[in-house]
Amino acid sequence: TVLPRTVREIAATLASRGVAVVDACVTGGAGGAAQGKLTYMVGGEAELVEKCRPVFATSAERIVHTGPLGSGVSVKLCNNLMTYLGFLAAFEATSLARAGGLSEKALEEVTRANGNLTDQMLAFLTLHRLPAETRKDPGFRAMLKSFTSLAEKDLAVTLEFARECGVEARRDAMLAGAPINTSEDRAVLHTALRAPRGAGAHSAEVHGVLDAMLAYVETVRDTAASGIKHIV
Repeated sequence: TVLPRTVREIAATLASRGVAVVDACVTGGAGGAAQGKLTYMVGGEAELVEKCRPVFATSAERIVHTGPLGSGVSVKLCNNLMTYLGFLAAFEATSLARAGGLSEKALEEVTRANGNLTDQMLAFLTLHRLPAETRKDPGFRAMLKSFTSLAEKDLAVTLEFARECGVEARRDAMLAGAPINTSEDRAVLHTALRAPRGAGAHSAEVHGVLDAMLAYVETVRDTAASGIKHIV
């Protein structure tokens, strides 16, 4: 997985030689490839994507044309981020349940039923439940090291992509208490939050809900209420 701009740079270099480029990323792993169940994320001109479709189809269950050149790897980076955050969420929730004396099996049953715990997340948790001897096995350690190295690389590229898109700066501004909703082309709630009290058809209702939320927060943690006021 590389940065979207890397794909575009390669395409620009090859264009002078008459070579067209699409960026095709996959998800599903080696097992998915062997079973022909990969999902392809392909960026580039529609005509070029169609020319390549027969090749992709040899290992694909689904081929998604994500948009212009560079969008395939962009979607892949977003997908990777969602995957790793899911692993983290599952691990932390399970750790909290264990620390609270709760049944991990009960948590798993509930989160499987409501769709929160995916197959991938469950497989990740299963790795941490293996016997100590298994986890000390050199082959197992090598597998984990390979997985960790790949995750570090993927997340490093994703963070760079986020910086290029301005997402990191937006996050930092929000955490610093700066107003971030500067566009009028927003959901009605965001627009109402920015409007002076009394302005807009639903201002009273929206601010009434916010006042109730802030009153509750103030009873729990005063600093949290201050943070919410600054962010909105």
